[in-house]
Amino acid sequence: TSLVRSIRVGLTDALQLPLRGAQLGPAHFVAGLAAGASSLLLHSSHGLLTSVSDFTSAVALNLGNGATDDQHTARAARSFAGRAGVAGAFAGREDARGVSCSGDTSASAL
Repeated sequence: TSLVRSIRVGLTDALQLPLRGAQLGPAHFVAGLAAGASSLLLHSSHGLLTSVSDFTSAVALNLGNGATDDQHTARAARSFAGRAGVAGAFAGREDARGVSCSGDTSASAL
């Protein structure tokens, strides 16, 4: 609704400002035309960006609520159980120089 309202205000300005300027003369008509176009662009952009911001805030809120849900947390823990991950994949391995990739700095690893 904010987007529609903003576009409506911009269109109203785009039509009214040149008409008001035309009553005062050709120079004021051109100035009103420029001001109306500027208002339409400003209000349309503001409405669009506000709508996108509101949408992303709602998505973030819902994702945040899902992350703290006990059932989701338990399901995620079961899903990731047994996976080594990146750190586990390198544990106990050495690079081409013979240096341990697991972060072991003992003399045997060097």
